[in-house]
Amino acid sequence: MAVAGGIGPKLRKKLETCGITTLYDVVWHLPVAYEEWSVTGSLDDALAHADMPCVLEVKLQSKRWAYFGGRRRLVASFEEVETGKRLDGTWMFAAHGIEAKLVENATFLMRGKLKARGARPPSAIHPDLRSIGQGTEPRYARSIGPEQFRKLLAWALEHVDLDACDPLPQAMRTGTSRLESILRKAHETSPSSDVHGELSTRLAFVRACARVVDLRSERRQDAVIVGQQDCPLRPIMTPTADQTQALAEIVADLQKGEAMRRVLTGDVGTGKTWVALAAASAVLHAGGQVAYLCPTGLLAAQVYEAATQLGLGAPMLLTGDTKDLKRKREEIAAGEVPFVIGTHALLHLDFARLALVIIDEQHRLGVLQRLALLGKGRSVHLLSVTATPIPRTLAHLLSHRPQDVAMSTLNKRPLLRTLSTVVTLPESSWSEWAIRLEQERAFIVCPRLTQGAGSAMTRMAWLETHAPNLRVGLLHGGLHEREQRNVLDQFRKGDLTTLVATTVVEVGLDVPDATLMLIDEADRFGLAQLHQLRGRVGRGTRPGHAVLFHRASADPSRVAQLKRFAMTTSGLEVAELDLAQRGPGDPRGVAQSGFVNNIYDIRTPVDGVLDAAATDQVTKGLEGVLAHAVARELALIQLEQGA
Repeated sequence: MAVAGGIGPKLRKKLETCGITTLYDVVWHLPVAYEEWSVTGSLDDALAHADMPCVLEVKLQSKRWAYFGGRRRLVASFEEVETGKRLDGTWMFAAHGIEAKLVENATFLMRGKLKARGARPPSAIHPDLRSIGQGTEPRYARSIGPEQFRKLLAWALEHVDLDACDPLPQAMRTGTSRLESILRKAHETSPSSDVHGELSTRLAFVRACARVVDLRSERRQDAVIVGQQDCPLRPIMTPTADQTQALAEIVADLQKGEAMRRVLTGDVGTGKTWVALAAASAVLHAGGQVAYLCPTGLLAAQVYEAATQLGLGAPMLLTGDTKDLKRKREEIAAGEVPFVIGTHALLHLDFARLALVIIDEQHRLGVLQRLALLGKGRSVHLLSVTATPIPRTLAHLLSHRPQDVAMSTLNKRPLLRTLSTVVTLPESSWSEWAIRLEQERAFIVCPRLTQGAGSAMTRMAWLETHAPNLRVGLLHGGLHEREQRNVLDQFRKGDLTTLVATTVVEVGLDVPDATLMLIDEADRFGLAQLHQLRGRVGRGTRPGHAVLFHRASADPSRVAQLKRFAMTTSGLEVAELDLAQRGPGDPRGVAQSGFVNNIYDIRTPVDGVLDAAATDQVTKGLEGVLAHAVARELALIQLEQGA
């Protein structure tokens, strides 16, 4: 994404975890709530409840730059308007933008957690500042950093032609408000009931159209047909009965001549990748091209390695680190490359005879992204693979039109893989597990890279003191994909015995010898993430153990939930726990949850009248909808390359 001079790899990774991969996704990253800033108490109240953020009315007295530990930081002194008492605010990141706002004697609303410092004035680290009378302010889920995201959003709103990038073709916009005006109002202030109603109606209509298009697109009767013996794979493993059954169901679909629409589900470690690659082998053997789309470069590399081991010819890997991309795109367009595995780069390719699209971790990709890829061929088979334990989008999709999509489910884990989970406290138990680290191949997952006791850098320093003999590596989203793969290869070979990582290891990694997963500040993670993370261990012949360290200050109800989570390895039960924790989101469709963008979120039941209207219009103008979806993707690519 080329935005305002370029986006660094760290921010790019953060955006991708929120489902934001294009400028269009930025403007559709809708607010989940609108906050009215007001004073919540006095300075004394804030100090008495130090764990709770407070809002105070303050006046700037002075500001200065200071150095601490070799790092430059901005320190500002304020006076509480009500009492005249002094307090400080300190910023280490993006401080220059804050400094520009700090005009002497200016009055602000300050929000943050205050900490007493003996005789010195109390201080807040990275507090938020707002001008008096600013009114309501939108709040976003999974924020990248409020100031950082607002700057990116402002730039996107200025440069993106929202009407031109409308997911609905012009013929379907009759009776709807202009997309640009609706979105701008939604991002600026709390919309009026009229605007909110228009936005909700538009979202519901788009979701209905997207669902119908996703299910009905390109279902022609001239898809590639495979034969009975068209799944030759190198016999590395004996498939489970579930895998054999799922593959038989897929092959039966591929023999009909009609474009397949099938979802392959299964818990972590049940062998979905093997089934997907066997399906790819069948189509390749029948002469078709296959595109395997993954949400991350690490997962794409993992699938590429598995495909090579299983003997699927010479697949091509396309990620953000791929060199000589122009030549490879030409080879794919000419049909010289039959099998392509990659990330969102696949959306920008042309294919000579695309016959099968496989989408891994389908919950992390939008409906229209899948549609754009399907539109690059005629009568393309689609196999969606989901490892998430919360298939709410899938559940609603299937409940609406079960006849339009089939599902195969894997329940058994190969090699009798076993997994146990323990919940414990970090203060009392981390040192005990240091001994286990010297005996097992282990992951240590932290919620963030830097800053605070639960960061990966802090845990690295802790290991140097408590387990100096370990061979430790560090893996995080700020590394280039080549560096990530290099670190992972060292861990897989045993050159590294312990891998400290952020959630970049959440999906797709297969290290059979890894048996221990230690998760720091587990109460900060969603249950879906925890379920994915613990699935990274116990994938070989030895049982795996996952240990969830929660903070001493964690909410007791959250700790109780973690204990319930530890008692089950069932994805369905985890889904029920997670749904109870997070809820279904805004029933009107404005709230955003998980990795899927609001516009593609199909969890909320669609109004019957809108659903019927969408079905009727899409059925009549299917070709136009498909062409528009592909054209919109190309327009976005040109916009980003020229930005």
